[in-house]
Amino acid sequence: MKFKRLFQILVLFSLVFSSFGVSASATSPSTLSDAMVINRNLNVWDATYIGFVSGSIYEKWHLELTEAHDFTVSISTVTGDLVPLLTLQDANGVEITHGIGSLTTSQPTGSYYIQTQPESGSGFYVLTLRQIVNVVPSVSTSVTPTSINVGESAVVTVSLNNIPVEGYTSAEFTCTYNTTVLESSNIIVTDLFGADAAVAINGPTNGSFIVAIAGSNGNKATTSGNAFSFSVKGLEAGQVAVECKARVSKGDNLLMDLPRRLRL
Repeated sequence: MKFKRLFQILVLFSLVFSSFGVSASATSPSTLSDAMVINRNLNVWDATYIGFVSGSIYEKWHLELTEAHDFTVSISTVTGDLVPLLTLQDANGVEITHGIGSLTTSQPTGSYYIQTQPESGSGFYVLTLRQIVNVVPSVSTSVTPTSINVGESAVVTVSLNNIPVEGYTSAEFTCTYNTTVLESSNIIVTDLFGADAAVAINGPTNGSFIVAIAGSNGNKATTSGNAFSFSVKGLEAGQVAVECKARVSKGDNLLMDLPRRLRL
């Protein structure tokens, strides 16, 4: 009788918190233990789901991936003395990995299940499913204005984007352009690498120049931002691309090429 009443309370609690992402459930007996297993669905990234587990009630969350994802599943206990165990299973119920309180994994397209059960204790919990977005560092070049007449000038800004937490101690930029259509001048370095950064400029010569910047006194670039700017002047009509490549160092005496992207 007590178990029946507990299950009724669980169903009522799930309905009350349905706006937090709890999905409809069905029950089925477990083939591995005497616990009842409640089947649920995870169908929204960064959503909050409410659940309950005990020694006699487990929950199994279905996750369908239509493409490869890096993701984290975590549980916070709301009531009781629950210490939650999460087990990631494949479509056949075979364990892939597990974790106490949370797990982080990278999985290809497919069907998966995340079973929640007590490592110890019991209680209500909040489960969150978060996608890990891998952000790639890059160098970008923007021109303002994007169109000029012969004799007019524009400002080109070169930026470092998505700088990793460890930062960059130095960077070397190589910019190229068509000297028939444009001429460049007035290269101005920002304080992205801190105050009193060491700067070396080679050129402009034959449609290219190099700007090298290194932080001093332990300074480094730790946040995305503009590294330097320069002016270009239109010499004759036509379309021309201004490209700037970048190689950066984290202080390990190695230079790494960054991918380029156009920033409008």
